[in-house]
Amino acid sequence: PPSPLSPAAGAALVGVCGGAVEAAPAAPSSPATPASPMGARSAVVKVEGSGLMSSSRSQRVAGCAACNSPSAPPSLSSCRALSRNPSVTSQLSVSHLQRQPVLPQSHFYFWDISKMDWANAARGTEIVSPVFTCRGLDGLTVGFYPRGAPWAPPGYASVYLYGPSDAFVRAKITVDSVSRTLDEVTSLEGGIGWRDFIPEVDSYVGISLELHEVVYGAVVDLETLPYHLAKRGVGFVSMPLACRGIEDLTLKFYPQGNLESQPGFASLFLNAPSNVFVKAKVSIDNVPIGLDEAIGVGRGKREAVIANDSYSKAFVELVDLAHRFEWNVAELPLGSAQPGQCFYSPLFSCHGVSGLQARFYPRGTAKSWAGHAAIHLRGPEGVLVRARVVAGGVAKAFEEVVSLEGYQGWESFAPGAEKWETVVVEILEVVQGFQWDVQALCDGVQRGDPVTSPPISCGSVSNLVVKFYPGGIEGSRSDRSSLFFGGPQGLLAKVKVTVDGVTRSFSERTSLGGWRGWKNFGPAQPTYGNITFQLSEVSTGFVWDLAALGSSVEKAQRGAVLQSPAFACKDVQGLVVQFYPKGTTQAAEGQASLYLQASTSVFVRAVVTVDGTTRTLAAVIDNGGGRGWREFMPARSSYGAVTVEVVEVGRGFVWDVSKHRLEDLRKGPGVESPTFECMGVRGLKLKLYPQGASDSPSGRARVQLLGPGDVELVVRFTIDGQQQSFVPAEPVPLQQCYNDMVPARKTFEFVAVEVLKVVHLVSEGVSVRTPAGWTTGGAPPSVQVLGRGPKLRAQFQDLLDATFQLQPGTDFALRTTGKAPRRLALDSVHRVEHRGLWDAYAQRLQQLHSKHKGKCCPTLEDPVATSGVLPYAVEDLRTGLNVVYLFMGIAPTDAFRIPDLQAKSWLSQQGDLHLAECSSQADECSEEGHGKWRGCCAMLLCRVVLGTPEVVQPEEVIRSHGDSRVVGPVRTADSYRSIAVPGPASIYPEFIIVYRRVF
Repeated sequence: PPSPLSPAAGAALVGVCGGAVEAAPAAPSSPATPASPMGARSAVVKVEGSGLMSSSRSQRVAGCAACNSPSAPPSLSSCRALSRNPSVTSQLSVSHLQRQPVLPQSHFYFWDISKMDWANAARGTEIVSPVFTCRGLDGLTVGFYPRGAPWAPPGYASVYLYGPSDAFVRAKITVDSVSRTLDEVTSLEGGIGWRDFIPEVDSYVGISLELHEVVYGAVVDLETLPYHLAKRGVGFVSMPLACRGIEDLTLKFYPQGNLESQPGFASLFLNAPSNVFVKAKVSIDNVPIGLDEAIGVGRGKREAVIANDSYSKAFVELVDLAHRFEWNVAELPLGSAQPGQCFYSPLFSCHGVSGLQARFYPRGTAKSWAGHAAIHLRGPEGVLVRARVVAGGVAKAFEEVVSLEGYQGWESFAPGAEKWETVVVEILEVVQGFQWDVQALCDGVQRGDPVTSPPISCGSVSNLVVKFYPGGIEGSRSDRSSLFFGGPQGLLAKVKVTVDGVTRSFSERTSLGGWRGWKNFGPAQPTYGNITFQLSEVSTGFVWDLAALGSSVEKAQRGAVLQSPAFACKDVQGLVVQFYPKGTTQAAEGQASLYLQASTSVFVRAVVTVDGTTRTLAAVIDNGGGRGWREFMPARSSYGAVTVEVVEVGRGFVWDVSKHRLEDLRKGPGVESPTFECMGVRGLKLKLYPQGASDSPSGRARVQLLGPGDVELVVRFTIDGQQQSFVPAEPVPLQQCYNDMVPARKTFEFVAVEVLKVVHLVSEGVSVRTPAGWTTGGAPPSVQVLGRGPKLRAQFQDLLDATFQLQPGTDFALRTTGKAPRRLALDSVHRVEHRGLWDAYAQRLQQLHSKHKGKCCPTLEDPVATSGVLPYAVEDLRTGLNVVYLFMGIAPTDAFRIPDLQAKSWLSQQGDLHLAECSSQADECSEEGHGKWRGCCAMLLCRVVLGTPEVVQPEEVIRSHGDSRVVGPVRTADSYRSIAVPGPASIYPEFIIVYRRVF
C-alpha cells in the first residue's frame, strides 16, 4: 500500500498484479480503534433531503484479484498506516495547539435520519449526508452504514467523517445516545470514524457532530529520505504540499544541517510563494520548532532539532496566511502632493495573479470628499478578484469579485494620507473569469444570430470564446436566449455564467473543448447589459461521453472493450482510456473494468470518474501498457461519461518483480530489470535487493538505479505503492541513486522510478548541463508547453513587467498602429529542447573556458535588466563566463520552427547576433501572428554567454575585440543598450514567450 504521506494518500490504493494496477482491498480496523475506509468509496449512495437512494456496494476481496488466491486480511498496523488515523497522528506533538472548550452553535451539526426507510439497506450500503460547514470548515460530510461497512463485525453500524485532506480535527460524533470522541487532532484525509460504532437497530433518530478543534496542515514522511546522501550542507526538498489553498508549499530539510548551522543540528526551511504571508508551527518527531513567520521563500531554522541518522515524520500546521502586498509610501512626497496628483505602485503578483498595481491619490480626486485620499486597483484581464486595502488604520474591501481591467477602488478612502507609511493590498479571493459588455451588440439581432466574443484569456486558460444568442436558436423556446462557450482541448473546469442576474452553471467539471452551454439560458429581453463568465477548479483532463455510444455499451459482452479517442494532457501525447462495460475476463462477476494507456513510458497521477464513482491512479504507465482497475465499479447496462483529470505527469519506468523468485535471496544479491530509456538517457535499469545490499542498514531492502556515468539525476522511487516523499534538492551522480526505503521481505509486487531531473555532464573543465526540466533528450528537437499553473505564469509575467521600458516613437506597434502598448500580457510559455543547438552552445562555453584559462570574466558595471528576476525553471547560471538571459523578438510562426540562427536575417553586417535586455526592446522586433496566433506576438528568452564583454559607445561602429559587445555602458530611462554576440553558438534559445500587447 502507498505511504499515507505521499501525494497519492487519500485516494484509491494502487498496486500491480498481473501487469495491471488494481484497487487494493481496504484493511479492517480494530474494534476499539477509529479507522478509515481509505479509498473505499467506490459506490457511494447520496442522500438528498430525507429520502434514501439505496445502492448495493461491492464487497472487497482480501487477496489477489489476478490469481484469486485468498489471503488473510491486512494487519491492523497496515490499516493505521493507510488511513493516517488517530493512532498515528497521536504520535505527533500537538501540545502546542490551543484548545477551545466552549463551543458556539456554529460548531455543531445535526443530521436527521429518523424518516429514512432502512428496509432495503443491505450490508455495505453507505448513505452520505448533505455537504455542510462546521466551525468554518467547508466540505464536510458524514457517511453512515446502517447495516455496517463491509469490513465491520456483524451486527454493528459504521460511521465515518469525511472532509478536506488538509484538515485535522478533534471531534465527538453521536448516533442516537451513543457517542465516540476523537481525543487527538486527527487527519480527515481518507475519512475517520468507527467500523463498529453502534449495534444495528431497525431505526435511528439522528447523527450529531461536535467539532472541538480544527487545524490545517500536513504530515510529511521522513522515513523514505535517502539518508545515504545526507551530510552537512546537503538538503532535500519535499514534494509540494497542498494546504489552505496553497498548492506549492515545500519543506527543505537538511538532516545534518546546512553550512550555516552549528554542527550537530538539523536545519529545516518552509518555502511559500512570494507575497504569501504565512504563520506556521512545525514539529519533527514530536519536537516543536519555533517557526513564527515565513513570508515568501526560505524562512526556517538553521538549528531546528538535534541531528540524527534517521527521522520519522514532520508536521506542518498553518496557523494563519494572507496573500498580501505592502507598498511603502512613506518615502513619497505625500505632504506636498496636489489634489489630483497620483502615485503608482510597482507592478506586483499576489495570490497567483500578476500585473497588479495600486494607484494612490494622497489629496484625492475631483470626486473625493474633502481631505480624503483615493485608492484604486488595476489588474490583468481574465481574472475577477475580491480584495481588501488597509491604509492609515482603515480597511476597506470589495464585497464581490470584480474585474480590475479598469481601475476599481474608493474615491474617498480615508483622511490623513500625509502620515501614512504603508498601503497594504490583500487579495482575498481570485476567480478566473471576465465581464463582457454586450449592451451595444444585441440591438437588432435576430433569432438564430449570435453575438460572438473575441478570443479571451481567462486566468490560465486562453482562447475562450462565448457565443450568445439574444433571441435563442432553433430548437430553443421562443422566449429564451441561448449561450454556448468553447475553449482549448485538454482542459476541464466548472463553469458559471451570469447574464443580467440570470445564472447558469455546470456543477461538475466539464471539458472546455468543443462547444458547451445552454439552449434555454434565460428569458429573452429587448436589451442586455453584462455577461459574467467564471471558471473554477480548472484542471488538465479529458471527458469521454459513453452515452453517445448507445447500443455499443448496452450490448457489450464480458471481455469486450471500448477505447476512447487518443488525447493529450500536460504535454503527454497518446493517452487512451480502455473501458470494459461488463468487465475483463479476469474481473469479478458484475464489475466493470477501466485502464489508462499511454504511447510512451510516463508517470501519471490521475483522478478517474465514471458516473459518480471516483478512483485515483498513481503509477508509471510503461510503453503501450495499461494501468487501472479490474473492478472499477458495478457493471451497468448504460453509462454517462468518463472524466480523466491528469493531476501530475512525469517520466519513468515500472517493473513487475512479482515474477522473480526472491525467496531464496539473502543479503547482498539482487535482481535487475530490463534496460529502458527515460528522458533521453539510455541504458538505465533498476536493481532490487530484497534483503538489502551488503552495505544496507539491517532489515532494509534497497532499490537502485543503474546506468551510464555521464549523467546526474533527481529520481523518486515507489515500491509496492510506498512512495519516496523527499528528493535531493540537486542532481546526484547515478551511482548514488538508491534508497533503503522499505523493510526487507521475501515478496515484492512492483518497483517504479520517476525521473524528475536529468543533467548531462559533457566536460571536465566547466560543468555544462542540459537545462533542468527537459522531458526528452532533445533529439529529435521538440517544443514543450510549460504548465499553466498560476505560479509559473506569475513569474514569467513578472519578468515581462520588470523589464518593460517603452521608448516613445520606436516601438513597432506604435509605428504600425499609431499607439504604444502599456504592457505585455503573457499568453503561454514553451520550452525548446534541441540537443544540436545545446551542444553547439556547450562547445562555445568550453572554448571560452579554455581561452580564459578557467578564470572568471569581469562582469558588467550595470547588470542586464533580467538579472534578479529570472523565471521559474531557470537554474543557477554562475559559471564565471557571464552567462545571462536576454530576449530576441520574433514572429510566433517563426519561433515554433526552432529557427536557423545562422540565417542572414538574424545577423548584423558584422555577423553578430543582437539581443535585448528589456522585453519592450524585443517587442520592437516582433510582429503579430496569423491564424491560431492571431493577436499574439512572441519573443525568445535565450541563455547567452558574454565572456569578457567589450563596452563601446553608440557612435563607435567597430568590430568587437571582446567575446561580446555592449553598446552603451549603462541602461537609462530613455535609452536601451544593444548587446551583440559573435554568431549563434553563443546563445541557446531556451524559452518561447507568447504574449499579447495591452494598449
